[in-house]
Amino acid sequence: MRLGCFVLLACLSIDGMAQVEFKSSAILSSPAMDLNQLGSSWANPQKGDYAQGRIRLETSFGLSKTIQLGFQKRFDYLLAFNEQTAQFYSALENNHVSNGEYSLFLDMNAAQSNSLFIGYEYKISSRSKINLRSHLIQGERLQEGRVIGRGEVAGNSVSYTWDLQYAYDENRLFKQPQYSVEGWGYSFDLNYEYHVTNSSIIKLEFEDLLYHLYWQQVEQDNGCLSRPIKTNCAVSATKGAYKQILPAYLSIKWTHGLTDQLLMHVLAEHWSKYSAYAMGIKYDQILFNYDWHNKTYNLGYESEYLRVKWGFDQFNYHGANQWQILLDVTWPIYDL
Repeated sequence: MRLGCFVLLACLSIDGMAQVEFKSSAILSSPAMDLNQLGSSWANPQKGDYAQGRIRLETSFGLSKTIQLGFQKRFDYLLAFNEQTAQFYSALENNHVSNGEYSLFLDMNAAQSNSLFIGYEYKISSRSKINLRSHLIQGERLQEGRVIGRGEVAGNSVSYTWDLQYAYDENRLFKQPQYSVEGWGYSFDLNYEYHVTNSSIIKLEFEDLLYHLYWQQVEQDNGCLSRPIKTNCAVSATKGAYKQILPAYLSIKWTHGLTDQLLMHVLAEHWSKYSAYAMGIKYDQILFNYDWHNKTYNLGYESEYLRVKWGFDQFNYHGANQWQILLDVTWPIYDL
């Protein structure tokens, strides 16, 4: 919130702003389970080895035609695991585990933060331009950990041994209370647009390059967990500085005009384990495409001042594994 107040005061003190923009975007992808089960017991794990969510809520102000100042609320959630871990954990929660040995692997990387950013647009030539953004990030919440080990089931007997590395603001393994944490960091965005011809455009987006958060005095657990308890297996708890690295989001889009009103496009996206490959059309201001990799439908509306997009593999959120939402509103303001 301190960063947001700084942005507001800075913008109110500047005359002649060009525009203000409000933007929200979300990618929610979970092929291993329904989205509404992410915080539950994984009652019916499906095929897949990750669950990811990325949400951005943004307000930005055009201080001139080339300079932009803004504030962003960020949520990042990345969970990776192997199929045996999903089956073992789900079965433990539901009191039914098949006999055998299980190779266990679980990796979580999550953060909640705010960022203050400044962007600069530079026109390289009559056909191309580049937009650069620098983010100063204030961290609010942290969850990063890795579990590697083995589990074994024999009749009614369940045993496991895990090697644990865990940094957190709230210990969710032992359901301890939330701690107050503070961290600062940075990331960079780079957008490039090139007009191949008057009707053909290529756009490249790189968001959150070099995304680093440096936390002060956070709780950290390292060691071994076992069931039944072993004398040579224990966890040591410490408190200190911690560095967290989160992945960049990448996309490339090619758009080609077939007529004045009809456009076709091809799109590719990548963020950690999530990837999307889509093809579609835009007629006048209505957009439709299909992502054949995730079997997702995308509908949208695009005009000069409004962009709305919605992607889903199932209309009903409770049964969906893939959702994308984007709302982008631009409000021209002059001579404030």
